[in-house]
Amino acid sequence: MIYLALIGNVFWVLLYLYAAIYQYRFRKIVIPYWALFMNLAWEIFTCIVSCKDATNNSTIIPYAISAGIWAILDIFIFYTHLLIKENKQETMKVHILKCVGGVALCFIVMFVLYVQIVDPWNTDAISTTKDVNFASFQWQAYTAFGDNVIMSLLFLCAISRNEQKWQSQSLGIGLLKLLGTLCSTITMGLFSFNGGKFDKFDINAFPFVLGCGCVILVLDVIYCWLICKKRLKQKLNVWIDWPKKYKHK
Repeated sequence: MIYLALIGNVFWVLLYLYAAIYQYRFRKIVIPYWALFMNLAWEIFTCIVSCKDATNNSTIIPYAISAGIWAILDIFIFYTHLLIKENKQETMKVHILKCVGGVALCFIVMFVLYVQIVDPWNTDAISTTKDVNFASFQWQAYTAFGDNVIMSLLFLCAISRNEQKWQSQSLGIGLLKLLGTLCSTITMGLFSFNGGKFDKFDINAFPFVLGCGCVILVLDVIYCWLICKKRLKQKLNVWIDWPKKYKHK
């Protein structure tokens, strides 16, 4: 199932690349603020945890590399968010402080959940599990899919905004997110995790992941349907929003 996981990673990387280029070029938000804050905090923390776990288990290395790539892309997207000040009444300094504060808050939440689930200071408890990295994997899976549910809701909120703001959303974004999450749901929700690999089909392996994955799938399908409906009504390109003319404000 490692190949399916890699395919899912490719979909997410394509989404991040599109968002990074689009936001930098057109100064319009693609990924909602809090969705980015949560993603960035999760990816940085996951990269740190995966690198630590990889010292004891080399099979964790691909996950550390994936998290590192996502983190780098999200850092650039975060930079573009700093350039886009939607509230014209606030100063750039306040805007930057709010963005940095949002990421810091999400990072604290991730750390608290990591301590609660993994209990890194209780080495005896961790050593009794079948895999020394299993507790870390649980934290990554639960926080990632919880984050993804919130992210899907935020994308739905994004397309309910006024005409000038929702137009940066498109079917291409929805499909990349849907397919990326679907691959992860199948890999992590239907196969047991053992020694850094998903090697055995087990529908009861991670019911939380499977349940969240189903919720995300429904929300993403609704997003795709609504964005198609809105863009067709306005006679806009359904698949992608790429203005011919642009200017930095």
